[in-house]
Amino acid sequence: MRQQSGFTLIELSIVLVIVGLIIGGVMTGRDMIKAATIRAQIAQIQSYQTAVNSFTNKYESLPGDLPPAIATQFGFTTRSGAANQGDNNTQINAGCGTLDVGCENALFWNDLSYSGIIYSSFTTATDAQVNAPLGTVGNYLPEAKIKGNYIISGYITTNAYVTALSNSFTIIGVSHITAGSATSAMNITPQDASNIDLKIDDGKPISGSVFTTTIPAAAAVGICATDTTGAPPYFYNTTTNIYANTNACNINVKF
Repeated sequence: MRQQSGFTLIELSIVLVIVGLIIGGVMTGRDMIKAATIRAQIAQIQSYQTAVNSFTNKYESLPGDLPPAIATQFGFTTRSGAANQGDNNTQINAGCGTLDVGCENALFWNDLSYSGIIYSSFTTATDAQVNAPLGTVGNYLPEAKIKGNYIISGYITTNAYVTALSNSFTIIGVSHITAGSATSAMNITPQDASNIDLKIDDGKPISGSVFTTTIPAAAAVGICATDTTGAPPYFYNTTTNIYANTNACNINVKF
């Protein structure tokens, strides 16, 4: 008689246990990496909040909002002093007041860099709308710790709540900027946004110092819809005020 060989139940059990441990280790490692990324993102934003406070205390003006005379006196990038172009009104206005990136919120990073308060070197922006082709956005804006995203200050949004809190950092996916208009992408999940909000603020998407918004141009073509009454993907439910569904546009942190 021919003897047949195979795995015993004990051997199969050992294999299944080993496979389970490997899968569990991979999942745990992934969660640890994600948690570390969220912590790094929060630390980055908090460091920029501190930088803004230091700059304001030193120059008695927000970076980007610095008036022309003071900018010239200390060697900062020249600005006109017109509305939204270094008018020293304590507000960082986006895109020279009409678009996404340019003038005050672009010079914002130039000013922080030139003052030596942040280590990053930003010198490309001028007192005009930004043009940043693919691969050059990092010349104007710092890259966020959540990869694929950048940090914009004073970003224009459609949320009336945010309008009253316009001095904020917006973490958002940006592929390129054309004549001040940023092409955005959904590179933050609602879970990431919720985790950041919970650790800094109240965990609610449209209240407190951490919040979310839609992007006007994107919302018009169905990207970054605001709530469950619109076509998915949507980011938060306006009735329950919770982060929801699958894809996210941005997260804002007041400074």
